Amino acid sequence: FGLHGQATVDDAILVYAEIGSGRRAPQLVSDADASQPFAIATESPRRTTTLIGGSYTFEDGQTLTLEYLHDAHGYTAAEERAYFQRAQTLPGLALGLMPRLLGRDYLHLVWQSNLLDESGYGRLMLSRNLGDGGMELAAYGERSLSSHFSAYALAVLPLGNARQEFSALYRYQLSVGLKIALP
Repeated sequence: FGLHGQATVDDAILVYAEIGSGRRAPQLVSDADASQPFAIATESPRRTTTLIGGSYTFEDGQTLTLEYLHDAHGYTAAEERAYFQRAQTLPGLALGLMPRLLGRDYLHLVWQSNLLDESGYGRLMLSRNLGDGGMELAAYGERSLSSHFSAYALAVLPLGNARQEFSALYRYQLSVGLKIALP
């Protein structure tokens, strides 16, 4: 099940929350004791995911957003540390069945430019895993080239070490491309 709610506090402030409860299958179980092997649960117990956020829109249309996410399907800090210790010996299993988010608690801060600005659009994002302390900084930009073409770029920089969720898979990412709007 799930619930969602939002409220406009005034012309500039929006607050929102959502909560969902469910099971996931299959799920990789990581005991907090790293000497124990991974286990695979055919179906996880019912767990709850909660998102609470708010945004402030400036007079020029730019927006600042802050969100807190709690995902009870993720690992505790001790289970996440044990996950990385085990993952060194069983990397395929660790990557193939890991939960969508390793941790449980996250903060996400976003600044975005005015979406209605005809010259382009930009967004800066900072995410932090509160369990392992790792962070990820991302920047996205898009510029209109004509009425049917726009160019975009996305850069992602994990901040932390290889035993933290955001830094575990890559050191950085850069994507550049074109968008085509068909008539």
